[in-house]
Order: sequence, then C-alpha cells, then structure tokens
Amino acid sequence: MFKNLKIRTLISLGFAVVLLMMLGLGLFASFQMSRVNDASTEISTNWLPSVRAVQELNNSISDYRTAEVQHASATKPEEKLRFDKALRDNMATFKKTQATYVKLISSPEEHALYDEMLKTVQAYMAMDEQVQQLSRQMKNEQALELVNGESDKVYAQLSDQLQKLIDLNVKGSDQASADGDALYASARLLIFAVIGFSMVFGIVVAVLIVRSLMKQLGGEPAYVAEITRQVAQGNIDIDVKTRANDQDSALAATKTMIERLKRVINGQRVAIAAANVGDFSKRIDLAGLEGFQKEMGESLNALVSTTGDSINDVVRVMEALSGGDLTQSIGREYQGAYGEMKSYVNNTMEKLAHVVTEVNGGAESIASASEEVSATAQSLSQASSEQA
Repeated sequence: MFKNLKIRTLISLGFAVVLLMMLGLGLFASFQMSRVNDASTEISTNWLPSVRAVQELNNSISDYRTAEVQHASATKPEEKLRFDKALRDNMATFKKTQATYVKLISSPEEHALYDEMLKTVQAYMAMDEQVQQLSRQMKNEQALELVNGESDKVYAQLSDQLQKLIDLNVKGSDQASADGDALYASARLLIFAVIGFSMVFGIVVAVLIVRSLMKQLGGEPAYVAEITRQVAQGNIDIDVKTRANDQDSALAATKTMIERLKRVINGQRVAIAAANVGDFSKRIDLAGLEGFQKEMGESLNALVSTTGDSINDVVRVMEALSGGDLTQSIGREYQGAYGEMKSYVNNTMEKLAHVVTEVNGGAESIASASEEVSATAQSLSQASSEQA
C-alpha cells in the first residue's frame, strides 16, 4: 500500500491520521462532556428551581393558612387589619412564585398535577373569602368552625398536591443526577476506549510507515547516507550489507550499482592494460549492464575496437610495404585522428608507388639509351675497321 508513496507523502499521511484522530477524540469528548453538562444544567436550571418554587408555594400557602387562622381568632379590629395585610402579602408571594414555577414545568405529569393544584387553590380561596367575611363581622366562632371544617379538608388536599409536586421534582432531580452520573461513567469509559483505540491505531500507522520507509531505504537512514556519501566520493571498494531477499530498496539498488560499477571498472582496467601492451582483443562484458554503465562499457569497447582496427590496418599496410607490395591501402572508414592517420598512410603508399613507377620508367629509358649508345659504338668500330 505504501510502497510507491514518497517519504513526504508518508510522513504527511501519518501526521494527518494522528491529527484527525486527535480532532475526532476532541470532538467526541466535547460531545460527551456537553451531554454531561446538559444533565447538570437540567438539574440546576429546572429540577432544583422547581423544587424551590414548589416549596415556596407550599410555604406561602402555609403562612397564608396561619394568617387566616389568626385573622379568624383575632378579637380586635386593629389585629384583623394586621392579619389582612399578612394575607395579602402571602398571596402576593404565592402568585409571584406561581408565575416563576409555571415556566419550569417540564413534563405532562407535572402539568396535570399543577392544574389540579390550581383548582384546589381556587376552592380554598373561595372558602377563605367566606372565612374573612365572617371574621370581619366578628363572627369568630363561625369563622373558626369553617376553617377547621371544610376549609381544613381543602387545605389538606392542597398541601398533599403541593407535596406531590415537590416529590415529583425531587424525583426528577434525583433521576437527572443518576442519568448524569451514568452518562459521565459511560462517557469516561468511551473516551478511554477511544484513547486506547487511537493509541493502538497510531502505533499501527507509525509501524506501517516506519516499515515502509525501512523497506524503501533498506536500512537505517544514517547507514544509507554513509554508503551514498562514500560512493559519491569515488569509493566503491565497500561491502554493502542488505537484508535477506532485499532486491527493491535503495540500499539494494546501491549495492547492485556498486557491483556493476566494479565489473565495468575491472573490465576497463583489463582492456586498458591489454591495450597498453598492444593487445586490443579484450572487451568489457556487457551482460546485465543497463543505463550509463552499459553506455560506458560500450563506449570503451568501441574505443578499443577502433584503436585496434586502425593499428591493425596500419600494420597490415606497413607489412605489405616492407615486402615491396605498394598496392595495399586502408579502406575502412575512420574519423578524427584515425581518419588523418588513414589519409597519411594511403597518401604515403600512393606517393611511394608513384615514385617507384617513375624510377622504373627512368631506369627503362636509361637502359634504352645505353643500348642505342652501344649500337652506335659498334657501328663506328665496324666503320673504322673497313676504312683501314
């Protein structure tokens, strides 16, 4: 999977995976903590205020009941006026608390209990109106009889309903607290599980990346760098150590390159040493070589071949010349200095042949003249003899 990826891509991929895991862990933890916070917020902003509100309603009704009894028991007008004010104050507190509590109702069950409580309050306040009228008429006995009779039953029912509301909100608060504790425990467990998974996953990714890098390099980066540095400095007499069956890594490729360079260089030494003593038959073995190594070997082989062929041609022509054969020449095509040498040798042979031809022609002319002189001399000698 990671075989053909660049090192930069591998490292970037590793960091990206770690960062994504950290981001995912942070988001997950934030989500879980938000749920825990919601549970605690529900307790602090709903259930507990509801409990306090219902308790204040209960306290207001209880204080109202106390002021009502005191009003019915008072024997002086100024006392009844004072208790009138207490009744008004308690009722004002009740209504204010009621307005606050209505906003905190959070379930159909609680709303149903609240509606029943309102009906009971209305019934109680209707009886309270009768109690106050009797009390203001100084009919205390009748007022107290009503307070301790039907009014007391309605008040008991109202107190019971308020207590049910208190119990409902306390139960809701306890349940929210238990849910919050369970949610916290679950979130804590899940976060630890995600952390554990992230660590294992991160280790696996790190191992895969390291293994991929080591597979591509073939060894420790410092060792690969040292081998490369020595090769760059021209030292190929080194033993490159690779892992078993390693044929694809950079270190294995370097080892193969060094071995082939050694073969090319050794072949060069043999070919050059042989050429230095006049043997141009040695060649570099090109089997298995590729790229610049093959080109280098082919070039050296071509150099040795061209040099050997040109010298052999010169030797052949000079050998013929030494035997008196001036008909030989170099017909192979050469370039540069080899071409110039070919031209000089061929020109020399042509000029020598021309000189020899001229010399031979001159010799024949001299021979012919000599014959003519000899013939003339013989004629003169014969003529002299006859005259004598």
